[in-house]
Amino acid sequence: MPITGRGPLLAEAEDPRLLRRFLAMQQMQASTYRDQMTLLAERQKQMQKQVSTWNGATEEARPALLSQFREDYAAGQRKLVEDAAALRENMETWLPLDIKPEVKEVAAALHRAEKVVDLISQDAKSEDSENKLGKAALDELAALREQLQQLREISAEDKTKLVTYISNRRLELETLVSNQTGQMELQTSLKKGDFPKVAEIAQQDLARETATGPWPSTAERYS
Repeated sequence: MPITGRGPLLAEAEDPRLLRRFLAMQQMQASTYRDQMTLLAERQKQMQKQVSTWNGATEEARPALLSQFREDYAAGQRKLVEDAAALRENMETWLPLDIKPEVKEVAAALHRAEKVVDLISQDAKSEDSENKLGKAALDELAALREQLQQLREISAEDKTKLVTYISNRRLELETLVSNQTGQMELQTSLKKGDFPKVAEIAQQDLARETATGPWPSTAERYS
């Protein structure tokens, strides 16, 4: 049977972003709503166990517990790095196909997103009590927020898709800002030995994630 039309393989060869979208959608489908809710429930159980252990520990035993808790909460910092990298990836993967990543405004935003990834990665490994790297990452995220808004001025064949793209990246960015701020507060409290404050911040993060969900926009999946 002869092959007719513009098949998906031909389209993907013409623009690599189509293949990236296909792979991204596969990853989204592999991570179900139930899976993510299960992970949140496990974090809730872990936190409850930590609070119970802390409350039952003597003052002498608590410094050792803090050291253990630091290892537990390091997973949150690693997740931040993954989320920052995902934002950078999504900025290119879901860019409307009639707009090239090489466009000056887009390229500048992508470069800043890479800087955010680098700063958050360094911050995750840092023992700096003043959170200089974390604050620098927040400054870069604020600048990226403005750059995303400026993308509205780019010439596009379908302005609706561009606006949807910008809105979705803004949602991801604001979530990253909230999580980075929470992690900075959490790590500062851990270093001070203030575990009750750590538990309070962790509970707030869980409540927010449960309410909003760390899930991608369905509208963009099929745009």
